[in-house]
Amino acid sequence: YNDIDFYSEFTQLYNTTATANIINIYFVRDLMFGGSPAAGVAPTPGGRDYILMRGNTALGNITHEAGHYFGLLHTHGVSNTERSKEKVDGSNCSEEGDFFCDTPADPNQLNVTLANCIFTGTWGDVNNQVYSPDVSNHMSYAPANCRTRFSNEQTAFMYWVYHEYRSYLQCS
Repeated sequence: YNDIDFYSEFTQLYNTTATANIINIYFVRDLMFGGSPAAGVAPTPGGRDYILMRGNTALGNITHEAGHYFGLLHTHGVSNTERSKEKVDGSNCSEEGDFFCDTPADPNQLNVTLANCIFTGTWGDVNNQVYSPDVSNHMSYAPANCRTRFSNEQTAFMYWVYHEYRSYLQCS
């Protein structure tokens, strides 16, 4: 399982190695997800208990994947292939993007080069207001070295998910 295709191989790996009531973390050399390379995968609340990731991305992405495990979306929202519909003015922050109003609208920072962790993009939302995303948010696609925090609403939501869906997790 050093090189793994999530859809065809992970279930067998999980079923033969998983330990109950903990987050099972798997590191692999190469990870394919839906025919595309991926840095990591984690289930939504109510799903199995794992984080699967490429080992060479672990240091910068394990917190990001743990955010998914506890119910968080990317700050740019659900789609990784299209720009967020969240407006920069925040007027639809509870219906678009990541559904949190304390995370600024994010156009999707995948493959965006940031100088000193400063977003310099000129993309506009549907109202042509220029995005100013939080590059320090763990759930953004900013470079891993820029990501250092969760927002207050994200933290509160993860706490709620833990109590509602994952409270069986335990330490030995």
